Amino acid sequence: WTMTHAHFLQMGGFHLRLEYTSVLNPRKFDELIAEQKIPFPKVTKAKIKTANDNMLFKWVYLFFTIRFMYQCISRHMQGLKLAPLEIITLFHFHVRCMEVSLTMFNGL
Repeated sequence: WTMTHAHFLQMGGFHLRLEYTSVLNPRKFDELIAEQKIPFPKVTKAKIKTANDNMLFKWVYLFFTIRFMYQCISRHMQGLKLAPLEIITLFHFHVRCMEVSLTMFNGL
């Protein structure tokens, strides 16, 4: 259970399906925990690590990032203007591309 899960719970982002389906709020969650009606899965660190080590996803993401950067550069070389959203996206993709390339073989 992390802070992200707590924020999702507070915003109503969890739906519980037991005998009925309902949106969980913090008060209802506390009641169900006290009654032991919510089954928590057993998740190990190794299972989380294998879920995060998706090399195919990283390679596909890297391919599409490079393709997008190539398209933006070629449009600029042809004298076509880039929209501000494309420039911002290009910047974010560039930063993400650097991050993925630096962490691809580290397993971070």
